[in-house]
Amino acid sequence: MLLHRKLCDAYSTAVIDVNVTAIGGENAEGGAARFERDVLPLRPDVVVLDY
Repeated sequence: MLLHRKLCDAYSTAVIDVNVTAIGGENAEGGAARFERDVLPLRPDVVVLDY
């Protein structure tokens, strides 16, 4: 994954995990409906939303 590789290059001493919770074809409304259930339990430090 390009994002993971770039982050690891920029922060070589950090432990970086990238979790993708996307569902193909989903819209923003569907993603928002499951955000609390599928994303927040992962306790992320950074969240990137792309719809």
